Amino acid sequence: MNESILEQLDSQIKAMRELRRKEQKKANAEQQKATDQKYKTLVQQADQYMNILSYIRENLGFVCSAELVAGLRTFFHKLESAVCYGDAEKEAVSQATDMFKGVQNETKKVWAKHFDALTRKTRGTLEIVRSIDPEKVMKCLKLIQDAEAWTMEKEVFERLRQALDGAEALIQGLGLNSNITDFLSKMAHGQATSSLGFEKEILNIGSSCPSGKAEGKSLTEAYPKGILIILGK
Repeated sequence: MNESILEQLDSQIKAMRELRRKEQKKANAEQQKATDQKYKTLVQQADQYMNILSYIRENLGFVCSAELVAGLRTFFHKLESAVCYGDAEKEAVSQATDMFKGVQNETKKVWAKHFDALTRKTRGTLEIVRSIDPEKVMKCLKLIQDAEAWTMEKEVFERLRQALDGAEALIQGLGLNSNITDFLSKMAHGQATSSLGFEKEILNIGSSCPSGKAEGKSLTEAYPKGILIILGK
């Protein structure tokens, strides 16, 4: 009788152990599935990032800093080593995720400096000549400003390229030479003086403009207030 009870207890213990094993296996499988999904998402984000990085290097003259290059190398090495026997390792994926955040933060800093250097002159000139073609100028400025902060949306940088090209065509259409555009850009940022001797050329802004926006307007109407102040008008 006692032996039968012991056998029953032993059987129940074995059954409980088997149940626990199955539950643990299920939990591990679910955890592995979640880890694999995180890894897959990270790989997709990395691919998206590299696609954008390639675009801005080729089309916007972006140059990676030494810190960014080092961070990318470390990140991709960790990403590659995160998979073992077909499964992603939870800790390695977590480390790679943190590294990618570091890469993004460094990219934000480098892009902020590059954006200012890339667009400063154009933005300054557009601000000064805004009254000649307000609609077109405001559209260009908005598309440029939209790309001021780093983003994982490639379309933002594509629109920036289009806006810069459009702004260049607009400015060239006004018949401005490089000296004048430099002067106007500096004036927009409070760095220019009237000693540069460009008064005559500035007064000709808009006279050759294909759109004829300045035709039939008085000096005050046709030209931005900032230019008139510089000219003493």
